[in-house]
Amino acid sequence: MDLAVTHRVRPVLSCALIVLTMMAAHRTSIAGDPMEPVRLWIEPGSASAAPGYYVDEMQLAPRQLTLGERRRSGVAAQTRIIARSDTSAVIGVTAVDDSIVTEYSCFVRLHEGTWKLAAVRTMPYLQEVRARRDALHAAAERSPEEDSELARLSLVVGSDDDIRAYVRANKDALQRIVDLYRARKVTQALKLAKTIFIVDIDEPADTASSRLELILGGMHDSVVGILYVPHPEDVPAMTPSDMILVEEVEPTFYVFRTM
Repeated sequence: MDLAVTHRVRPVLSCALIVLTMMAAHRTSIAGDPMEPVRLWIEPGSASAAPGYYVDEMQLAPRQLTLGERRRSGVAAQTRIIARSDTSAVIGVTAVDDSIVTEYSCFVRLHEGTWKLAAVRTMPYLQEVRARRDALHAAAERSPEEDSELARLSLVVGSDDDIRAYVRANKDALQRIVDLYRARKVTQALKLAKTIFIVDIDEPADTASSRLELILGGMHDSVVGILYVPHPEDVPAMTPSDMILVEEVEPTFYVFRTM
């Protein structure tokens, strides 16, 4: 099974994104602190199954196991603010369960004077990608191509910290790939890209945008990669209905995940 990008989407960042899980805290936060509803969600025993605590227009998905319930068995979680405005925020949550990392993006909104959790998303198909990574890791012998695939899949299913470190370590090569692609030297750009585990380069259908998507992998419409954005106004927005994770690592380079 090829787990690079099994269905190419153009542009990736404007595709319909898949909701894996949407949950909320049974208590609302005090106004002024968008982190509070996320803290409640990750707190063991704090989440409720009853509807009514979402922002009104949100459609609830079937209830899934909450992070708070998982934390009863020792799952660790760290939070960070990825983006914030006066009325909304995106909070990143990194959960680690016996070395298995899951990245969540939580969208919160100021609703009637109170911060409420509007959506929680994570990448689908992670179990399938992890299975392929684990099979490669357990192999008695691997070809150079399989070693490269193992490193790439480890990034895809790893933490955002891992990908940020990867970007910083490969910043010069990433910029060279962008320069080659912009110079219409696409074959050279792709050849260099593969040496640092990038499997595809894509650009938005909107020709006015300056973005480039350097894709590390994923499945179907759900991918993870590096976003090149030389102009801040071209950074795609994150919303509950069309939410992706876009987090700046270096000027012009961002981590992105479609969810």
